[in-house]
Amino acid sequence: MFARHMNAPYILTQHDKTTTKRPITYEELTERLEYMADVVFPAIKERTQTVIDAQKEAFDKSHKLVDFPIGSFVVARLPTRKNKLAPIYDGPYEVMQKTTNGNYLLKDMTGALTPRNYVPSELKSISNEEDTNDVYEIEAIIDHIGSAGQRQYKVRWKGYSAEEDQWVNAKDINAQDEIDKYWKKREAIKNNLDGKQLSPFNTKRKQSSAKNVFQSPTDRRGKRAKRAKKTQ
Repeated sequence: MFARHMNAPYILTQHDKTTTKRPITYEELTERLEYMADVVFPAIKERTQTVIDAQKEAFDKSHKLVDFPIGSFVVARLPTRKNKLAPIYDGPYEVMQKTTNGNYLLKDMTGALTPRNYVPSELKSISNEEDTNDVYEIEAIIDHIGSAGQRQYKVRWKGYSAEEDQWVNAKDINAQDEIDKYWKKREAIKNNLDGKQLSPFNTKRKQSSAKNVFQSPTDRRGKRAKRAKKTQ
């Protein structure tokens, strides 16, 4: 290394203590320095640059630098999720300002500024062709198919008829409340607790029948006496 020749193996039995190393001459030193400057150092530099370029290429493939223009619309990744069916992103937000550190200040659809700035890796751009005002609201979830992880829900859109119902992947539904309502309703139906009540007619009929069952003998004799007086 560093343009030096490798030392021969040091064997104690064959070592002659009387021999001494000859000092290097000026010409030999100059020749070695020229060899290092012309061959060794350029080779080290070339190899180092090759490794750096390979590392940079691998890093750029997994870390893309995205610039969000002022006035564009984005969605922000939620830091925590309650469960697998919870939404991943929240929004949309409008980009208001880019700080000197490369973070972004956002504004929601009500005009309120976000309490903190977001780094680019937390944001996802919304296509310019997408109309952010065209938001579809879920009225109810009607049915489901598939197992957990591959589940789809049949969605009834608010303001649309049953003919417009669609099957939507669970991960694409940003309405966890409606999903919870759907499963609670199914559980209630399963346990015969669907919330249905008896009609007033049926209730009155049952009450009257129950009253007749528990009448005492005295009450019955009194009623028979009243009927006899009416017939006379």
